[in-house]
Amino acid sequence: SQKNITINANYGRNFFQLNDGFLFSKYSGSSNAGERGSVYSSSRTAFQKNGNLSVQWDKFRLSAHFVEPQELFKDRQQNTNYTIGTFNYNNNKNLDAGISYIETTGGTSRYAIPNGSIQKKGMYVINPKIWLSNIANTGLFFKSEYAYQSHHTEDMRSSAWYAGLGYSLQNVKTTPSIYYRYAFMEGDDATTETYERFDPMLTGGLGNWVQGLNFRKVLGNGNIVSHRIEATSWVTKSMSLSLDYFYLQANQLNNLGGLAPISTLNKKELGHEASLTLKGLLKDHLTFLGVVSYGIPGKGLEQAFPEPIPNWLTVQATLFINY
Repeated sequence: SQKNITINANYGRNFFQLNDGFLFSKYSGSSNAGERGSVYSSSRTAFQKNGNLSVQWDKFRLSAHFVEPQELFKDRQQNTNYTIGTFNYNNNKNLDAGISYIETTGGTSRYAIPNGSIQKKGMYVINPKIWLSNIANTGLFFKSEYAYQSHHTEDMRSSAWYAGLGYSLQNVKTTPSIYYRYAFMEGDDATTETYERFDPMLTGGLGNWVQGLNFRKVLGNGNIVSHRIEATSWVTKSMSLSLDYFYLQANQLNNLGGLAPISTLNKKELGHEASLTLKGLLKDHLTFLGVVSYGIPGKGLEQAFPEPIPNWLTVQATLFINY
């Protein structure tokens, strides 16, 4: 470090997240199911490979990252990896803005298009963001990102974005806040030659880009238009309580790339989900996470199956011991 310039470099099995997890979440660094069913333990959230190089000068930061997630099956490795470059400005007060370039630089993974599939290698994203906090000392905050997605060799072009506005009562002991977010992830228009379904890459994060614990298992995060309302408060100095509501719709009735039974939809309404989350530190080295989430399938899902679909309920309670 010299004249306010700091250089940092590291490589290994590390955690990595880009912004708030819209495109890359630390919880998507590893697949978790079967024998690897321990998503919340550290070994299950670290990326298999992660290299980082950053240069910080005053409020400006230039960084480069290489990430490759841990895959579930050793005998079916696709080795998909990503290279990311980011230029960011943060005044550490109320403005955090930047732009990232992301490219899928390796691997054999593919995704479905109407007449076959295309490779993910060669896909790139241009991702600007702007976050504002405590706007004019009012407690208002605003968050937004945009992602333009295309491909070097395939006829693919898509976009996704979100914009959220919230209000936080900083002078109240429990710091209550309310937040509304609109998010758009484009679907494929089957009448055009260009493939337009947005690939959400490694998005995630409980109560953030896991847009409903129940719906995530069915929908993933492609071809979704969502409305989110979140109310949060600190019930103790170290324990927060939040209520999340998601209303989910499809952008396109063509849903190829989702689960096979819902590859074509008759209605765009996907459903509603509400989640109540209590999390925080109980005492030294002991953390609690409790979630109750209730999902109501919409007409788009109901009409895709011959049998009635019941409402979905998830209940989860977890204790973590950390040293």
